[in-house]
Amino acid sequence: MPFLIVGQSQKLYSLIELKSQKTYKDIEEIKKNPEKVIVLDLGDKDLKELPIEIEKCVNLQKLIVYGNQLKKLPDFL
Repeated sequence: MPFLIVGQSQKLYSLIELKSQKTYKDIEEIKKNPEKVIVLDLGDKDLKELPIEIEKCVNLQKLIVYGNQLKKLPDFL
């Protein structure tokens, strides 16, 4: 599962637009302004589950999760 494209926001970005968005890579960083997160890269973090903070990222459209030990995705995705 290299990445997921998810979205709760009103605007869906094209793939070209997604490439131009800031890519967040740190959970502490997204806690400050979760509504600004559109692209989140959690690849190669050896995660067993996704952090609950992702649920607050209401504009999230691309979630990169490769290189982790995920067994299931949370219900909010």
